[in-house]
Amino acid sequence: MPKPRASTQAMRTEATRAKLVNAAYNVFIKDGFSEASIDAICRGAGYSRGAFYANFENKDDLFLAVYDRQLDSVRRGLETNLEGVSGPVERAAVMRDFYLDMAADQRWLLLLLEFRLYAIRRPRVRRRLEKFDEQTAGRFESLVKTALEDPSRERRLSSETLNGAALGILYGLTVESLFEPDRLSKENVQDILRAFINAFHPVKPAVRAPEMATVPPSEIPRPAVPSTEPMAATVENG
Repeated sequence: MPKPRASTQAMRTEATRAKLVNAAYNVFIKDGFSEASIDAICRGAGYSRGAFYANFENKDDLFLAVYDRQLDSVRRGLETNLEGVSGPVERAAVMRDFYLDMAADQRWLLLLLEFRLYAIRRPRVRRRLEKFDEQTAGRFESLVKTALEDPSRERRLSSETLNGAALGILYGLTVESLFEPDRLSKENVQDILRAFINAFHPVKPAVRAPEMATVPPSEIPRPAVPSTEPMAATVENG
């Protein structure tokens, strides 16, 4: 049975939300979360404040919609890159490239860090962000586990711990890199992240037995064949 078509009003509402989310992303990236104004977002989307409040409770609500869209895009990209990749070394390389791509987008990372600091000081916003994180964690849980778990790894940190550590390093390095770019460049940040992932992957190669030197058949000495003739007696001349 064919699915009923969405109503015209529902489609318009979805289109309005999408435009507001797109405009908000641009304004947030440019001005930061705290300095971004609802008026600037509405102007960027071509709507009034009335349209904004018809779709979002406040700026926090809109930011989470932007965050949700970005996470969904990242998840789909990671899922595509992991398709057909079976070996632990190859899977780890995909995850390493995922972190390196994140490190390259410093403005987005700074925006995420700014919102988290904002939420920490506001219990209501923090509870909402924690709930949002719980709801969205499932999108990445199986992908991260597939990419980072390796039973042959000597340091048996869980995939969740590895992912959390990589993100924590990423946030910290991003801030330091923006403060002191001459001392810690983007390339330095990527090198550190690469080294962190490589500390756990690739799989430690198996110890191989030393190869025996091969001797051509013509050079192999043959064993002496005992003679069947009686030995001649030794005569001593006296």
